[in-house]
Amino acid sequence: MPSFRHFLHTQLVLKIPEPTASFASKTAIVTGANGGFGREIIKHLIRLEASKIICACRSVSKGEEVKREIEAVSKCNPDIIEVWPLDLESPSSIKAFVERANALSRLDVLINLAGVLCVNFSIVYDTERTMAVNAIGTFLLAVQMIPKLKETARKYSVTPHMTFVASALYDVAKYPEDPGDDIFAYFKDEKNFAAQNQSVAFRLISTKCALIIPSANGEIDITSRNYSSSTRLSNSAPLSIPLIRKIRPPS
Repeated sequence: MPSFRHFLHTQLVLKIPEPTASFASKTAIVTGANGGFGREIIKHLIRLEASKIICACRSVSKGEEVKREIEAVSKCNPDIIEVWPLDLESPSSIKAFVERANALSRLDVLINLAGVLCVNFSIVYDTERTMAVNAIGTFLLAVQMIPKLKETARKYSVTPHMTFVASALYDVAKYPEDPGDDIFAYFKDEKNFAAQNQSVAFRLISTKCALIIPSANGEIDITSRNYSSSTRLSNSAPLSIPLIRKIRPPS
């Protein structure tokens, strides 16, 4: 895990260079795009002249707010940003989204940003909610998008990218010594619940993605958001989040 000194440096001192690669004629999907981090990603894609950006989020109304805000500032063509519903808790929502995405003429970039950080234990579709969204739902979407990315690679002679945005806090996750044969069943038991499940879930995703890379005809990236105080992920987070916001208020 990065030191607190490193954390302060990345939040208050470090200047991240802005990307300059052209996204002209390219199509990108950003999940969880209605949060602050997703909003900034879309702004960058607009600046880099992406031809189509799919803002995928559970709340279409919030996604439309982001679309209007960005269009008002960037003056971009209103046809560039599209808001599509996507709920990673729901297999049927994922299925409908994949079917719609497969109808796109091309898909160059998939940014997997959507996720939850649960303080309270809950079960969705017979799985602990954090694991259901951050591991199962995210990976179910990602795997089904690979054929479209590969199709784009062949058709347009380009290198598609799939990116997972996680947290540097994965290193403090406490892994069970003996979870049995089914780690999902282990975390389904409330006595084994902890907020670090979010980090454990991401470790599962990164491991699976590493196995896919050789056949993906593209690049799979795993990156850390470090701490972004404007992201909606922290809405249900513990008291440490408000304390960190004292260091760096939301932009």
